[in-house]
Amino acid sequence: MSTEVQLRRNITIKEGKFPEQKHVESDDDFNVHKQIEVLVRKLEEKAGEIEDLEALNRTLMVKERRSNLELQEARKELIDVRISQGKTLGLGPQDF
Repeated sequence: MSTEVQLRRNITIKEGKFPEQKHVESDDDFNVHKQIEVLVRKLEEKAGEIEDLEALNRTLMVKERRSNLELQEARKELIDVRISQGKTLGLGPQDF
């Protein structure tokens, strides 16, 4: 090969202008973009799932708090009833 042809070939290789290389790069780029799209969709789905789970968690925490308050109120009422029953029977708090 002549030096000129060899130099042109080297330049072409370095610039990546061979059609085969362009085609390979295009396929790789396409595959990478497809993978990125798939990963972005999955990430968005997971973010949505996390938001849903956080909302559910908040709801459950509110329900738990309400249940605890109801139990505390019921316990107070029960203690008050027992104390008032004890007073009518002549018993003090130490007798319970």
